[in-house]
Amino acid sequence: MLYELAKELRGESVLLTTTTKMQYPKEGQVDYVYTLKQKEELLKADLRKGRYFIAGRDNEQKKCYSLPESDLKALVEKFPLTLIEADGSRGLPLKGYLDTEPCTPDYATLTIGILPVNSLGKPVNEKVVLRVKEFCDMTNMGMGDVIMPHHIGRWIADERGLFKNSFHRRVLYFNQIESEETRAAAISIIEQIPDKYLQTLDRIIMGSLHLGEYEVFVR
Repeated sequence: MLYELAKELRGESVLLTTTTKMQYPKEGQVDYVYTLKQKEELLKADLRKGRYFIAGRDNEQKKCYSLPESDLKALVEKFPLTLIEADGSRGLPLKGYLDTEPCTPDYATLTIGILPVNSLGKPVNEKVVLRVKEFCDMTNMGMGDVIMPHHIGRWIADERGLFKNSFHRRVLYFNQIESEETRAAAISIIEQIPDKYLQTLDRIIMGSLHLGEYEVFVR
């Protein structure tokens, strides 16, 4: 999602970074790459159109890690647009959150919560959910219970759930919607989100990053 959004916005100067850990960008996903040691150089640079990536590098884990908060804020103020990876689930569709997660800056103007629907019908376990205990506390589930639409609806709306630590505008994005079956699965989840909470979402979008297709859901 981070890189797809950046591709659509590359006509501007766009900053890409993380407040947690993420994989290195692949060739062609960004136009300019800066390391943590080059932050002052980037702060002084004359910006061109394109995608600027900056983060620390952990070569042992082959991942990038976040900048100090003061440096990130200074860069955000320099760029007209910034995209931040603020949460991760180790590739799993669902997760329970620690007190410090997600790592969303309080100056973020829009938060996108990304949810694949491939967890429906599967049992709660470590292959589907990151931090099972925290997830079960939110959804009133137990290990091995089958995940149903009302469980995910409850998880989305819980103050400790998907949009925890989010500020300003919120967009719920259902990913991997590539058939009528998966679209129906997304709708079944939406129907389980309390109306009062739905009103706090600025937009619900269904789509497929793989296919490059999406639709804005209208109730």
